[in-house]
Amino acid sequence: PVKDAFRQLGNTLKAAREPVKDAFRQLGNTLKAAREEKHIFLYLLSFFFFIDGVYTIIDMATAYGAALGVAPDGTPSGLGTIDKPLNLGTAVKYVRPGQTIILAEGVYNFVEPLRIPHGIDGTAEAPICMVAAEGARPVLDFKGVGAGIIHGGDYWYFKGFDVTGAANGQKGFQVSGHYNTLENINTYYNGNTGIQISRYAGSDPVSEWPSHNLILNCTSWCNADAGYEDADGFAAKLTCGEGNIFDGCVAHHNADDGFDLYAKIETGPIGKVIIRNSVAYANGILEDGTIGGNGNGFKMGGSNIYGGHELVNSYAFFNRSKGIDSNSCPDIAVEDCVSYNNGRYNVAFYTNVEQDTAFCATGVISFKDGTIEGSDPSEGDEFKPKGTQDMAAFQNDSCYYWDGLHSTNAAGDTITAEDFVSLEFKGVQRREDGTIDLQGFLEMKK
Repeated sequence: PVKDAFRQLGNTLKAAREPVKDAFRQLGNTLKAAREEKHIFLYLLSFFFFIDGVYTIIDMATAYGAALGVAPDGTPSGLGTIDKPLNLGTAVKYVRPGQTIILAEGVYNFVEPLRIPHGIDGTAEAPICMVAAEGARPVLDFKGVGAGIIHGGDYWYFKGFDVTGAANGQKGFQVSGHYNTLENINTYYNGNTGIQISRYAGSDPVSEWPSHNLILNCTSWCNADAGYEDADGFAAKLTCGEGNIFDGCVAHHNADDGFDLYAKIETGPIGKVIIRNSVAYANGILEDGTIGGNGNGFKMGGSNIYGGHELVNSYAFFNRSKGIDSNSCPDIAVEDCVSYNNGRYNVAFYTNVEQDTAFCATGVISFKDGTIEGSDPSEGDEFKPKGTQDMAAFQNDSCYYWDGLHSTNAAGDTITAEDFVSLEFKGVQRREDGTIDLQGFLEMKK
């Protein structure tokens, strides 16, 4: 409560005899004067309604605690409840650290990107969450008219929804912040890469390139640009920092590559990326049989630039070109991976300039049997070590490479079809915890 009211006279303050009446009288005089200046009056009026709406949203979000309910038919004036949901665009603007945006079932139609700019951040202790309601599988459809999600925030957690319909040349879900997690997100039929980690704006310096993001148990398929040359399933390329990880992800039937870690001279090296427990198959070939772009399963670099990227416990098969491709990156590491019946090389370690390579591989199995159309069993794996490369670091007894006739290790031992539990692909399933189950396909008996 206001205990004292004052009126300013010149440079002195005197107590008002009738403070309430005095206040209304002064307000009336102000409004009367403002009406004589029409542009000022309209500005004040519009500002009143605008700021009132803003504070209503913020106050409602605060009042209703940790959860903000959104729905396809939500409105900017909603209360974030089941009965009066917000629309998603409003929720992402005003959500606060520690709050959760809950997406109701349905299709969310967009005619512009869902943009979350730098500065709308959670914290390590209080991340912002955006998740599907229990039992729901919401779909964010960008209707082929613009980009999808452009996320520049830090410490966000996304789970349980689909992203589709980004326009030609536009990514489905662009991750441009730090310390974010995407779990169980599906991206499909977008006009460029399904999920890509890269900078928010062209002016962002290297120090602001997105870092320490986890893409967990996500699936990306049938993403295609008009030229079939850019759209990958997943990418961390061109402008991304350290600590980005893809874990348990599946990429298939994308126009270009399954996973792409490309770097180029103009922007320089990217941070080390780890891909683990993941699958890339049938990339470079759309589901209807249309032939696409490069068609590599795991593209692990570019432009002869060092990266030190790692591929662990992952599978590449039926890709139009290469299964595991260093793409001229001279120092990738591959551990416990299987590459099977890819169109050209199952495994390719090479660089295109005179520099020291530092390829490292353990537990790699490369096998072909010619049972898949387009796979050429006579095409052996490609190796072009240079300089001070330690040959035993990637050619050793634990790695079996395809030589055009056999899958052989450094000691001359071979692997045959009989050493696999199954070479029949029955599709990719996910276990209850979201991890990948190939149902015995490409699993070794020993």
